[in-house]
Amino acid sequence: MTKLKKKSPCQFFDGRYLSKDSVGLGKILRAFTRQIIFLIFPLFSMTGYADIEQFPFKPCFEKSAKKFNLDPNFLAAVASVESSFDPKAESSSGAVGLMQIKWPQTAKELGVLRKADLFNPCSNIDAGARYLAKLFDRFDSKLFALAAYYQ
Repeated sequence: MTKLKKKSPCQFFDGRYLSKDSVGLGKILRAFTRQIIFLIFPLFSMTGYADIEQFPFKPCFEKSAKKFNLDPNFLAAVASVESSFDPKAESSSGAVGLMQIKWPQTAKELGVLRKADLFNPCSNIDAGARYLAKLFDRFDSKLFALAAYYQ
């Protein structure tokens, strides 16, 4: 009788639901899923040149990106997903502005002392860039930093 190695709980599929006959297929599916995920995420973060109509608040993104050594297109992609570039966006969980900075906990940690400042596009972008830079330093991975940002 062959023993199956216990899989790490961090894998996408842990193999618990596979029969003995489908273990080979399970390995193939896990590998394929990982490849797809790790190919798609970078594609979403890589964008080409965008003019000011497609890239609202471009000067703010560029200034903050330079300040925190980040890609302005990456910051804009985060803002696009988080708020659809709406500087007045406010979520039910208390996230505010373009980059959806949580008020008050995350905002105060980032040095934003007034909620009204989060509605200022450049201040919000700067706070979001600062937060992403902190997460990049902490996790040393763009993917993990982005996952932590969304949490």
